[in-house]
Amino acid sequence: MSCIAAYQIRTGQDAFDLKQYAKAIPLFTQEFEEARDKETKGRTAFLLAKSYERINDDINTLKWYERAVEYEAGAEVYKYLADAYKKRELYDRAIKAYEIWEKEGGSMQESRKQIDSCKKAKLWLKADESVVIEQLQLNSPAAEYAPVMYDDTYIVFSSDRPGSTGNSVYEWTGTQFSDLYISSKSGADPILFDDEINTEHNEGVACFNSDFTELYFTRCYNDTGDDFCKLLWSVRQGTGWSSPEALFEMLPEVNYGHPTLVEGDSVLVFSSNDPSGIGKYDLYYTVREEDGWTLPDLMPDQINSEGNEQFPRSEGDTLYYSSDYLPGLGGLDIFKTYLNAGGEWTTPVNLKAPINSGADDFSLIVDRSPGQQQQIELKGFFSSSRAGTGSDDIYRFSKYQLEDKEEEPVVVEEPEEEPSNIDEAKAVFLAIRVVSKQYADPDDPNSTVIGKAPISNAPVKIASPSGLQTFDTDGQGRIIMDAEHATAYKISATSDGYLSSSRDFKTPSKASLSGSETYNIEVVLDKIYYDKEIVLDDIFYDLNKWFIRDDAKPSLDSLSFLMNDNPDISIVLASHTDCRGRPEFNMELSDRRAQSAVEYLVSTGISSSRLSYRGFGESKLRVECVCQLCSEEQHQENRRTTFTIVSQ
Repeated sequence: MSCIAAYQIRTGQDAFDLKQYAKAIPLFTQEFEEARDKETKGRTAFLLAKSYERINDDINTLKWYERAVEYEAGAEVYKYLADAYKKRELYDRAIKAYEIWEKEGGSMQESRKQIDSCKKAKLWLKADESVVIEQLQLNSPAAEYAPVMYDDTYIVFSSDRPGSTGNSVYEWTGTQFSDLYISSKSGADPILFDDEINTEHNEGVACFNSDFTELYFTRCYNDTGDDFCKLLWSVRQGTGWSSPEALFEMLPEVNYGHPTLVEGDSVLVFSSNDPSGIGKYDLYYTVREEDGWTLPDLMPDQINSEGNEQFPRSEGDTLYYSSDYLPGLGGLDIFKTYLNAGGEWTTPVNLKAPINSGADDFSLIVDRSPGQQQQIELKGFFSSSRAGTGSDDIYRFSKYQLEDKEEEPVVVEEPEEEPSNIDEAKAVFLAIRVVSKQYADPDDPNSTVIGKAPISNAPVKIASPSGLQTFDTDGQGRIIMDAEHATAYKISATSDGYLSSSRDFKTPSKASLSGSETYNIEVVLDKIYYDKEIVLDDIFYDLNKWFIRDDAKPSLDSLSFLMNDNPDISIVLASHTDCRGRPEFNMELSDRRAQSAVEYLVSTGISSSRLSYRGFGESKLRVECVCQLCSEEQHQENRRTTFTIVSQ
């Protein structure tokens, strides 16, 4: 085994492939010095930049991307170089690099978006004078990040500083594995949090419930191969904590992390690279129930993007999180959204400078503990990789009430790129993703939906007043297209073995935009299950009645849309009762209910020739139980309306 291990890290590429970036860097550096031809030097410089990027060393990342461009390592390097310039707040250089990348064949949509973002960043970089930023004294040359309040007096944070549990070195970074630490809010005298929580693996990014009796955190581990991060939880027992357990069943080789509780501790929001998402990392949520937590579901499209959404933190009905795709100053920027009166999350707002910078800024928390100075409106903590003591550091922020000053005429200096330049670039893009539902039992469409998977090479038709466009999705089920302002689009997708589906979307007017915008649209295709009953959700009837109630119409409307999108299918509507009542009465009642459902579909424009119906009464109970002993939930499951796609 030792011989194999020695062979595996013989070259920089070996270490890079094994994700041992700290080991790859000196090997690549030596290989670069020894290389004699331009192509090898260019490729090695590029891999050196990638390695430094993986360990969050922004200065050396930029240095080696510049060397890669110098040795003509390929057109794509200009995109990475532009991103690196942006993280260092060198926005004019970044704009030029994006322009070269687009000219050399890069994505026009992405280039425009990033150039627009750089122009906004130059305006947003001017710091808000009412906000004061201070480093905490707990920061070290190692990484300190993701603080969370603990009992109003302390903060708990993550760090890979010397002294962390275990003697191993994390080969990705060349540092120790990370643990949870606790300190006073001033940052004085940090110590390891708890022996039951910290292990030889990576622990980090924790949150507590409102009375600090529950702890939720991330642990990255695996018995073999790469480490993957999971969500664990623990309960306070006296002065210690219980042995952590997995929060819910998590998919293998998928990362879950960065938990935060919202809505009175009833909902947990977290970040994951689950393939059902729309980006690299997306925000998901799970709901607390009596017997545990529900399977995760995606947060709304206005929150997630095609990039990375990570480090959510909550404060009341407000959610702070970081994104590297929404318009920002550089790497990860902190955004703010909140639940409006209608229960919907508002459009995220960038917090701008001095909270955000060109570097990675993330994991902001608000400190509402007593003792706040009267002139301070808001205070708290956040993490950043900006130039500080170490790779990531924790900062305190305080927002003061500024004294009103007499208004005086002010001469405003024009920035190098005038603000009007931003308004001129108001392009609209549609980022469409075609996915299919993944069921717990792949052969049962009535089983629990456990996720979504992209459908590649799916034909997509996009109709608008300007005509019809056709595309095929890529390997991630995506297409991106230019769109016109204030235009209605009908997006239709299909794929072999799936029912076709469509979505309507209207783009905003040009006047309503402040810059280029990309809108994420998901089209879900259902797998075709011939001759198999599929339960229609939320179809309820009054006792001994058969007319269609208003609360049942949305489900039947969805079925009508499906039939309009798939004009070649015919279905059988069926109704079932529970076991209570006389069998002959139940048979007649179910027959009338099924007939009512068919009549409603005909009223929506579906041809009666494509529809038939049948009542089954209590002859096909879904849950077998002694009728007198059946629970109300079991009776409800037996009272159902279904449809069956008839095979041709």
